[in-house]
Amino acid sequence: MAALASFKSSLALTERKRTVSSKKSRLSAALAFHKSQIPSLTSASKRSKLAVVMRRRAAHKAGQATALSSTAAAAVSPIKSRRNLTRKRKKTSSSHSEASVIRQTTAPVTRIPVGESCLNSFLKEISCMELLQDEEVAHLSTRLKQLVVWEQLYDSLALSLDREPSVEEWARAAGFLDKKQFLIELEDVRRSKNTMVSSNLRLVVSIARRYENLGVSLLDLIQEGSIGLIRGVEKYDHSKGYRFATYATWWIKHFIQSALVNYSRSIRLPLRMSELVRRLRRTRTELTIEYARDPTPYELAARMELSLEKVYFVMQKATECSTVSLDSPLS
Repeated sequence: MAALASFKSSLALTERKRTVSSKKSRLSAALAFHKSQIPSLTSASKRSKLAVVMRRRAAHKAGQATALSSTAAAAVSPIKSRRNLTRKRKKTSSSHSEASVIRQTTAPVTRIPVGESCLNSFLKEISCMELLQDEEVAHLSTRLKQLVVWEQLYDSLALSLDREPSVEEWARAAGFLDKKQFLIELEDVRRSKNTMVSSNLRLVVSIARRYENLGVSLLDLIQEGSIGLIRGVEKYDHSKGYRFATYATWWIKHFIQSALVNYSRSIRLPLRMSELVRRLRRTRTELTIEYARDPTPYELAARMELSLEKVYFVMQKATECSTVSLDSPLS
């Protein structure tokens, strides 16, 4: 039994030795293989390291080249930058000048009312017209008499024929055989009338300004005064010995006062009564300045050379025709 046990132990020992020797042989074979592969690995690593160095050198050279190009560009850039700055300054100055021009042209302009602009243009237009001499006025007035005769003849023909007469009938009644000659004479006479009216429009404006702020606008007063001026031109006779301005002033005032009577009040007064009311107010103002107090009806009647009953009647009509708004306060 002891011999068997020793035999088994010897067998186990030999097997262990075999396994150890086999392991050693395997390790030695592996070491030999690795040793054979080490030179190739070292050469590959050297090659990779050399490639990395070459790449670094190429990158360094490229960086130096870019640095040189940047320095050259930096040396040239001040000139270009100055040119660009001058161009930008010119553009900005031109844009500022254009903007200032636009601001000047598009600046908020105070709007003038339509009535004032029309009045200014009218005054500017009539200021360029020359005044007529007395000889010219006398010559034009003689020609206008013929125009008045022809117009009266036209009206009589219209009444007799119960229709508007033709140009041939009008020329035949005026004593013209040729219609064209009659039209030429008619146009010439009408042009003379327009010249006489337009040269005296400044007189209308000067008279209309006296009646301003009385309930009718200045343009309407000028329009009514111009109608009175036309009436004065048609009725003026230089053979009477007075000047045209003196004669036309009455007609201008008459039409302006009629416009004030008709359009200045909501309740219309007759022309004579409105003249008495205007005269009463003017007299009251004069006496107030003179006496430094409100005048009595007796003083007004004495100054106006009217009866006391007439003064009371005029004062009553003046207060009756004054309108009061329903929205006005009672106090």
